[in-house]
Amino acid sequence: MIKKRQRTLGQALTEFALILPALLLVTMGTFDFGRALFSYSMVSNGLRNGLRDAQVLGYSTYTGSEVMYADCADMRSKIRSAFFMENPTITIRYVKASDGSELVCTDAMDSIDPNWLDNGDMLQIEVATTINFITPMLVNIVPNLVVALEGQRTIVMDIDLTSNYDDDTDYDGLLDDWENTWFGNLNMTGTDDPDLDGCNNGCEETRGTNPFVQDTDGDGLLDGREVYEIRTSALLGDTDMDGILDGLEVDSLLTNPLIGDTDGDGLLDGQELLYGSDPLNPDTDGDGILDGDEVNLHGTDPTLLDSDGDMLNDNDELNIHGTNPAMMDTDGDGISDGDEVITLGTDPLAQDSDNDGLDDGDEVTIYGTNPATADTDGDGLSDAQEIQIWGTNPTLADTDGDGLTDGDEINIHHTNPLNPDTDGDGIPDGADSSPIGADDDGDGLPDTWELTYFGSLAYGSGDDPDGDGATNAVELQRGTNPMVADTDGDGLSDGQEISTTLTNPGVADTDGDGLSDGAEINVHGTNPLNPDSDSDGLSDGQEIAHGSNPHVADTDGDGLSDGAEVNTHGTSPTNADTDGDGLSDANEVQLHHTNPTNPDSDGDGLSDGSEITTHLTDPNNADTDGDGLSDGAEINTHHTNPNRVDTDGDTLSDAAEVNTHHTDPTLVDTDGDGLTDADEVNIYLTDPTLADTDGDGLSDGEELQSTGTNPLLADSDGDTLSDGDEINIHGTNPLAADTDGDGVNDNVEIANGTDPLAAPHISIADATALEPEHNHENTTMTFYVTLDIPS
Repeated sequence: MIKKRQRTLGQALTEFALILPALLLVTMGTFDFGRALFSYSMVSNGLRNGLRDAQVLGYSTYTGSEVMYADCADMRSKIRSAFFMENPTITIRYVKASDGSELVCTDAMDSIDPNWLDNGDMLQIEVATTINFITPMLVNIVPNLVVALEGQRTIVMDIDLTSNYDDDTDYDGLLDDWENTWFGNLNMTGTDDPDLDGCNNGCEETRGTNPFVQDTDGDGLLDGREVYEIRTSALLGDTDMDGILDGLEVDSLLTNPLIGDTDGDGLLDGQELLYGSDPLNPDTDGDGILDGDEVNLHGTDPTLLDSDGDMLNDNDELNIHGTNPAMMDTDGDGISDGDEVITLGTDPLAQDSDNDGLDDGDEVTIYGTNPATADTDGDGLSDAQEIQIWGTNPTLADTDGDGLTDGDEINIHHTNPLNPDTDGDGIPDGADSSPIGADDDGDGLPDTWELTYFGSLAYGSGDDPDGDGATNAVELQRGTNPMVADTDGDGLSDGQEISTTLTNPGVADTDGDGLSDGAEINVHGTNPLNPDSDSDGLSDGQEIAHGSNPHVADTDGDGLSDGAEVNTHGTSPTNADTDGDGLSDANEVQLHHTNPTNPDSDGDGLSDGSEITTHLTDPNNADTDGDGLSDGAEINTHHTNPNRVDTDGDTLSDAAEVNTHHTDPTLVDTDGDGLTDADEVNIYLTDPTLADTDGDGLSDGEELQSTGTNPLLADSDGDTLSDGDEINIHGTNPLAADTDGDGVNDNVEIANGTDPLAAPHISIADATALEPEHNHENTTMTFYVTLDIPS
């Protein structure tokens, strides 16, 4: 027995109440989901409507007062007209195609100036709006949904229409003239790619490249790769003109073939290879100075932290010490900048750091004095006074060991600091109450000295009998002759030397530089106390002999001191470019490492200057690209690129073309027969210098690409007719000895006056015969055959 369960009304209502939230959630959720999709669609439609303002005016029904692509208010109105758009955020932006500059049309602007725009500029619009859900549970999970879309469209102001009418008669997208020039016929199409370089015929025609050469410009990149991937020029081997082939930049160096200076350091990538710096690193040696600044401004080596080897970083020299990073010894005092800064504590910018009258270098290497202290031995006399005037030892306070310091002997006792017993009485000056000896007349002059020079005691210490400006007391102290105005005969009076020039009145050439003190003062204006007035490594006397300026360390201003030019490099200190090659001597020595006395260091026929500044070749390598031709021969004789092994990109090296094949290394197809020189040499074995190797009247290119004949045989089919005559005169097939297949060769037909293009026609006339009676005799039947031989 089956029992049917009964439900009461109350029970049903209760169950309905339980499922009602779920039903509402499903229903309202479905509505919200559909509403979100619809809103997304409306935002998209609104964006498209706004972007349509960039369409060609002639195709628009727009009637506004502004130019439509400049009418921002109209665009916003169209966008906001879409349903479910709750206060959308609209951004309208214009971008120039020429330089990427932008102009934003703000909400406060109804339009922009249309004159700011050009054909091809971009209109960009961004639209964002918020969708609020109404389903309670969804609101708790996702309070709202943001819909943001953006789009762009190219602005077209006008379209230029041109007609080529019958220039492309086969409608394959290629001009007939171009096809005939390259292929000799119209059989190719725009999508064909005969050289398989990834740039089809349409691409090659547009770019002007060779459809038979995969790498038209010979830079190591297929034409198609240059056009579609790298975006370099397929006609220029070096698109950015930095001295490096595009292929080498892309596949080996990883530099940018579109930017001459990839790392932006002021040096072209090719220059960086020449200098040995890294074209991908603006500061190759990490010294804090851009490679370009090192080469162009400072003359330093961009590959060395310390270009001049003075133990100071180039950057520290420039920015901390103020020294020249390209000169080991900036002040020319004979001590490297590093030794001055690190070891001695002297000033690398001052030749005489302690102002004692001696160059720092001389103090260290010659005299053993302290270049940071004016009076090394502390005797009261400067080091220079001791050496140049008194002849005493600047490292000993008491040179003669008499118990008196040299300074006290000179300044207080007026004794001779080089004689421990000035008056010769057997008592050292330091222990002698009257160290200058007997003086009967009490005039401060030893009687023996007076009698020696004057013959009497008539003169006093203040007298100056020789009128040289030095009193007898001074002459006694200095050891000069009180009766001779110029004791050493150097052109300066003793008084002048003692009081003014501070030179030694007893030595004609105080500083030993080969010039008398008088000549230095009166003629050359040099310092008679310093053998090298300008501290350039040449004594003043040597400078006069070489014609250089003893007051200027670098007479010719080439960046090398006069001393370095004469003593180290053998260059002229008076000519900034000794060998006249266009490079200063300093640049040759410090930067390019070329010979500053030879205008062509590598002997390739190009001056070092032209190699660096014009051709970007290596002045120390006669054959920069290693192709077997010297750089000079490439430039001056063959007009090839000395930086490229294969100038014309035909896969034959320039040297092979010149020396072996005698082809033109600047032309891919020397003889203009439509075949590259390399293909003729390596594949077809034809003569690349003759357009028609076999002399049959057809170019090698025609034979291989069009007629199919053998470019090495004048008569491909052996019928004794040349291939050219068969095609151009007789119209016969150069590949078939019997064109019409009549069993008679073409040459025979031509010789006999018959037509080699048409076989003879045989016709047999109808014949009727009655069977004769059988009389056991022979029966004869006669009929006519006509042979029509075309002539």
